[in-house]
This record gives sequence, structure tokens and C-alpha cells, in this order.
Amino acid sequence: MKKFIQKLQNSTFFKNTLKISSGALFGQIITLLTFPVVTRIYGDSIIGEWTFLTTVSYIVNSFSDIGLINAMMMEKDDENMQQTYKVITSCVFFISLLVAMIFYIYINFISPRFISLNPLFTAIYIFFSIFTLQQIQTCYTWLNRKSKYKILMKNPIINNITYSTLAIILGLLDIKQYGYFISWILGQIITLLVMKSHLPKCFFSFKLNEYKKVFKRNKKFITYQLPTGILTELKNNIPSLLIKPLFGVNVLGQYSASTRLIAMPVNLIGTSIGKVLFQTSSDMVRSNKSIGKFTYKSAIISMKLAIIPVIIILALGDVLFKLYLGPDWDIAGNIVRILSIQAFFLFLSICLQGIPISINKQKYAMLFCAAQIFVIISSLTISTYLFNNIYIGLIIFVASFSLINILYFSLLFKAMNILPYKYIFRSLFYILIIFICYLIIRIPMIMFGLVNRL
Repeated sequence: MKKFIQKLQNSTFFKNTLKISSGALFGQIITLLTFPVVTRIYGDSIIGEWTFLTTVSYIVNSFSDIGLINAMMMEKDDENMQQTYKVITSCVFFISLLVAMIFYIYINFISPRFISLNPLFTAIYIFFSIFTLQQIQTCYTWLNRKSKYKILMKNPIINNITYSTLAIILGLLDIKQYGYFISWILGQIITLLVMKSHLPKCFFSFKLNEYKKVFKRNKKFITYQLPTGILTELKNNIPSLLIKPLFGVNVLGQYSASTRLIAMPVNLIGTSIGKVLFQTSSDMVRSNKSIGKFTYKSAIISMKLAIIPVIIILALGDVLFKLYLGPDWDIAGNIVRILSIQAFFLFLSICLQGIPISINKQKYAMLFCAAQIFVIISSLTISTYLFNNIYIGLIIFVASFSLINILYFSLLFKAMNILPYKYIFRSLFYILIIFICYLIIRIPMIMFGLVNRL
């Protein structure tokens, strides 16, 4: 054990992960402390509307960078990286403006009941949401490439303090319809300004020749990463797009709260590990080193880290949510329990998200996302028209997601000359442990009348 601890202490990978994770940890603690107040002030309807608009922003951002963000990690020098940065920023700006104008026209002239917010405010929110989300991600990639982990550590803290504090203040001032949206955007803008202060002053590109050079140099990313990015965001956000028209904005608010809170243990370490793993694997590939054993060991560690949080959510999610968010959020408590197994595999996916890029297997990721999108649409549609029950749809989705995920990573490990059965056995073994522990906790709770269902 001492040797293991000493190895971790001397590991650059561990130190870098710890730096980013500590910032994410403090950011999540701020959210945990303030979110119960926010949900009681604004309710599931406002949170549902915010979720829908922000979901649109994430989907637009899947193609607003033309698939070039990850290309910044692979550029050979700073000059090329700066060119790519300017091209991305310019594309995002004009696409954000175009989508905002489309929203304004649609809400104002075609479907006034599409959303309860003012059309002009909605358009402005959409513009800043798309632009700041993508710019923060672009700056993050630049700083990650430069190993500026201390700066990256501060971002979640700045964002969450600003957003949470303003949301509560505006809510208490009775600015409930727009307060949540305004506070979130201001949090994004302040975070972006802090990050941008550590980047070159360049912002936009107005030279057609630069676009041609960047597109030609990064043709692989545009060809494979762009469709993969679109499919990934559709996979992540289609439930939010479908739940509003199928089950209503209130259920979407409940779903949003559950996914947001379950994402905390996933994103707390998963995103940080994923960024550092991507940088490490990219460096290894550039040095002509094999990354198979490194990736497999990282996958095992990732799954072990996810076991305890998943057990807690699966066994106690409904009880904890009622205590934490209030009695009106019982649907969110049931949803979070169903999604706990998905969170296990989602954590692994986030940790290893850069591996397909490093080994030039973006096609696998693209097919993986397409399969999940089909599963999500099918499961929610079936649950609506056959059962009129969102829980059944989510159970079908989680079971299918888990099987697809196991197949996907088996193919990736095979491509890295790692026997797939090793990963399959380990993942199924850990799932078995999760369910056994869940039953050990849940059955006594039923016996003592603390809960009424398994």
C-alpha cells in the first residue's frame, strides 16, 4: 500500500489530475450547497425551460467548431494552434448569431407558445449560451495543451460561485422568470474572461487563406470528429429535447435536476481524468509508444472509482432527493436511481473520451453514438405511446446503453491489442458487485418501512 501511495505521489499524471479535480470538487460543493435553494425558488418549470434552451446550445456547439477543438491538441506548433483557435472562434460567433436570429423569428412569428420567455430575450440567451460554452471549451483545450492546470483548477469555482450567488439573489428579488437564465450567462461570461486573459490576444480571423490552411491541415478531424461530435451531443441531449414535448416542461425540470446531480460524481473526476488522459495518450502516440496497457489500467481504475457513488445513488437516490430538494422532487429521485447504472458506464466513457482520437478510431465513436441515439429515441417513444410512463423508457434506455458501451470499449481494446474479454469480465463483475451491495442496503430499508419499493 505504501508503494502504491508513493507511486501516486510521484506520478505527474496523478498530480495533474488532482489539480483539476480539486477545482471541480470545490465547484461541485458550491453547487451542492446552493442547488436546494435554487430549486425551491425557481421550481421545475423554469429549470425545465432553461434545460431545453441550454440543450439546444450544446447541440449547436457540436458542429459550431467544425470539429476542430480537439485538433488543437494535435497541432505541431503554437502558430498552427493559434490559427486553429481563431478559425474556431470566428465560426462559433457567426453560427451563434445565425441560430439566435432563427430562434427569434420562429418564436416571434411562427410559434409564440413554443416557450414562455420573451422572444428577444430568448434569442440573446441562445447567442451568449452557444458562444460562451464553445469558447470556454476552446480556451480549456488551449490551456490543457499548455499544461496550465492551476488556471483550469479555478474555472469551476469562479463559474459556480458567480452563477449560484446571482441565481439566489435574483430569485429573492422576485426576478424568477429570467433570474435563472441571467445568472447562468453571467457566470459563463466571467469564467470566459478569466480564461481568455491567459491566452493570446488574437480572437477572430478574417483571412480566407487561414481557413483554407486550417481545414486542409485538419481534414481528418472535420471528416470524423465533426459527425462524431454531433452524434455525441445528440446522444447526450436528445432526452431533454424529447421529454418536453412528450411529458411536459415540469417533467423535463425533474429530469434535469436528476441528471445534473448524478453528473456531479461523474464529472467531478471523470472530466479531469479524461483531459489529462487525452493529453498523455496524445503525447505517447506522438512519441510512437503503445497506449494499450496504459488505457486498460486507466479503465479499471475509472470503474473502481465509480462503484461506491453508483451504489449510493441506486440504493438511496429517492430518499436523498426528497430530503435534499424537497417533497416536490419525487420524480427526480426515481429517475436518478434508474440512471445510476448508466452513470457507471458514462463515467468510463468520459475518462476515455480522447482515446478514439489518439488511435484514429473516430469511426468507432461515431457508430457508438449513432447506436445510442437510436436507443434513446426508441425507448422514450415506446414508453410514451405504449405505456405513457417515462420510467419504463429510461429502464430500456439504460439497459441498452450499458450493452452498447461494453461492445464499444471491447472493440477499442481489441484495436489496441488488448484482449476484449478482460474488459468484459471486469465490467460485468463490477456491475454484479453494485447490485449485490444495492440489495444489501435496500432490502432492510423495505423491512423497516423506510421505503416501499425495491
